[in-house]
Parts: sequence; C-alpha cells; structure tokens
Amino acid sequence: QAMELLPLLSERIGALKSPVWKVRLKTSLAQLIAVNNPDGARQLFEQSLQILEAIPVRRPRDTSFSAEALHAVELNSLRSEVLMRAAIADPQSAEALMGTMANSSATEPSDVEGSHRRKSHIIGQVSFALAKEQPELAAQWVEKSAQTGFTVWSHLALETLRQQNPKLADATFNRTLSQFESDPGADLHSVSALGSYLFSSTAPAMFLFTSKPDGDGHEIGFDLESMGLSGRRSPASDPDPELVSRYLNLAYERYVDSLSALSSGPVTAENPALQSVLTSLP
Repeated sequence: QAMELLPLLSERIGALKSPVWKVRLKTSLAQLIAVNNPDGARQLFEQSLQILEAIPVRRPRDTSFSAEALHAVELNSLRSEVLMRAAIADPQSAEALMGTMANSSATEPSDVEGSHRRKSHIIGQVSFALAKEQPELAAQWVEKSAQTGFTVWSHLALETLRQQNPKLADATFNRTLSQFESDPGADLHSVSALGSYLFSSTAPAMFLFTSKPDGDGHEIGFDLESMGLSGRRSPASDPDPELVSRYLNLAYERYVDSLSALSSGPVTAENPALQSVLTSLP
C-alpha cells in the first residue's frame, strides 16, 4: 500500500515551492525505497540533481537574486547531502550522479580541468559527510580521492575517521599513499594535503593555501573547532615511522621533479609552474 502511494507523494513533493525541500524530500524518499524499488530510487536521485542544477546561485554583492537563489556554500552542502544519501542507498547510483554533477559545470570541452577539480571536491565532501555515520563507506570514498585529487575535504574526512577508528584511518591513509606512489601524475597539492594526516602542524598552511575559489567560484571556509578537529595529536599517537619515511620520500621526489620542470620556462612571478611550486612548499 505504501508503494502504491508513492506516485501521489512524489506529485505532492513536486508541487512544493521551495526547491530545497523538494530536493531533501525526494532524496529522503529515494533512500527509503532503494531496497524495494532501486529504479524508482535512482529516478528520484536524478530528479533531485536536476532540481539542484536549476537552483540559481546567489553571488556576493548581487542584490538582484530570486527567492529561490542559494549561496554557493549552501548549494554545495545540499549536493553533498544528496550524494551521501545516494552512496548509502545505492553506490552505483552515487557514482553516476557524481559524474553528472562534475560535468554539469563544463559548458565547453576546454573546461575539462574545472570539471575534474569539481569532481575532486564532490568526492571529498561526500567522504567527509559519511565519516561519522558510515566510516567504512567513507574510507572507500577517501581512497577515490586519490584518483581525482586529495582535497581539504578528503583531509577532514580522514581526520574524522581517525577520531572514530584510528586503525581504519591508518589503513586508508596507507592505501591512498600507495596509490600516489604508483601514480606519477599525482600533483603536489594532493601530496601536501595527504601529508597533513602525518604532520598536524602542516594542516593550517594547507588550509590557507586551499582557501581559494573552488569549482563554483566561491571561497571555502572552515571552522575547525566546530568540526572538532582543532586539537593537536598526543605524543602517544605519533605516526608510524615507516609511513613517515615513505611519505617523505614521495614528497621529496615529487617536489624535486616540479623544480626541474621549471627549467623549461622563465622563473618569473608570472610563471604558473613557479606559483604551483611555491604554494606547495609548506
């Protein structure tokens, strides 16, 4: 009987004025019916995504916005909420939604880099959103970050996992490090962000250099105290010396490679390669 009422419920949700409530209710409904009606759940997740992409973004100093407009931070939070629920209910559906989300901002073929960057942020946000309630699933998403780029969100997810389950966090770090070691294309920003797991004193610098506009053009801000991640590690939880050695060897190798790449261009303030090296120095 409940399943027979779903079309009526979906119609009622569609009649709501608030796009935010439409997204949240459709997503909650999708999560509820995923076991008994996986196809219906995927359709609801997709509908939620379509509503999300149609919501206008409220830009700073812009007074001509509609009532439905949201700040980019709120919109990103809503995206990660949809994907987190999809990841719990149907991992395959979440993968497909993530790809669609990442590509929705790419209006031209030349915007592949922006799409890739957005995907890395989405993966990190989902892993962080999952970390407290679904640590095992969050660990899988943290490892996905190694394929697209390790971000501040990935770092926060790993720190949250360490508070929940230190063994799981260490194992996730170990596997992610192994991926970077076997991938010569792993960039310095990803290596730097990963290293903050071992060296907590580098986290503030990493946060500083990554507080630049993301794929949606807004700055990312973090309140570490409210997230419960501001405390320093105790001496009893010092990192494994073998992991430290492996990480430092990797970081040194990649950093020296980036320096040698500068020889192909002028070492000036305008050289983007030089800027990349400088921001990765901490």
